[in-house]
Amino acid sequence: MRKKELVLFTIIALFFIVILFATLWQLKVNRSLKKQLSSKNEDLDKAKKANQRLEELEHQLQLLKQKEAQLNKVVPPGEKEPLSLIKSIIRVSADIKLSLKSFTLAKNASTVNAAGTPDASGAQGIANITPLYLEVNFEATYPQVIVFLEKIKKLTRFVDVTEIILKGDNVIVPRQAVTMKLTTYTSIKQ
Repeated sequence: MRKKELVLFTIIALFFIVILFATLWQLKVNRSLKKQLSSKNEDLDKAKKANQRLEELEHQLQLLKQKEAQLNKVVPPGEKEPLSLIKSIIRVSADIKLSLKSFTLAKNASTVNAAGTPDASGAQGIANITPLYLEVNFEATYPQVIVFLEKIKKLTRFVDVTEIILKGDNVIVPRQAVTMKLTTYTSIKQ
């Protein structure tokens, strides 16, 4: 019986030793998995922060695109001739029944500005903005000129009225010959 007890004791001891090694091995695997889980959680937190930052940057980009679109309405990019401004002036003059005579596009302020108003050509170095000069000739009464200026002021396009010349004949008539020298701006495409 002693032999049977010894065999039984050996089997039970081996069983406990196997269970002990299996438990130790599982603890080692568990510790390794906890480290991997901790590392993955850190990576996940970093990814969440990066995703939040990406969303913030996308929102900022959207706001900047909206501001750029608004700015492009005020100062259109890459325009050599202010055709949209000319169309707007024609529309405004038709609304208030001005008698438009001519439009002249000048290359620089010296050909437009004979009165010695400061030259705006220095604007080209500032944020890649370049001026465009336009001379508008029409006939109008004084109230029409005031209404015309008020409507020009309300345009989305930035327009600077640099000079107004009113020429009337020696005869008193309600309509005067008006010459307006305008400066508008365009941005240089990059």
